[in-house]
Amino acid sequence: MKYFDFLQKKHALDARLGFEKIDLQLLEAIAIAAHKDEPLSVTEAMVLRQLASPATIHRGLDRLLASGMVKHKNVEDNRTKRLFPTAMAKKYFRLLEKLL
Repeated sequence: MKYFDFLQKKHALDARLGFEKIDLQLLEAIAIAAHKDEPLSVTEAMVLRQLASPATIHRGLDRLLASGMVKHKNVEDNRTKRLFPTAMAKKYFRLLEKLL
């Protein structure tokens, strides 16, 4: 089945990147929100309880920021930081799209 072929290729790509599963789930949530022009704030990301505990999300967010897959910037009142996928993250999603 094509879907299982896709999953195998995606898992291989993800393994090469070296991210943990939570990192990729968090990256997807950040990218989807930004795609809908509703970028998540750091605080909003921290309470994505369906993904993990706030402490686990914090560590994943730190890894994504350090890796260059996600950036944050002040957009409203200089107190709220919004999360955005970087060009590197967009390249990752384009690679996934090609696997479909």
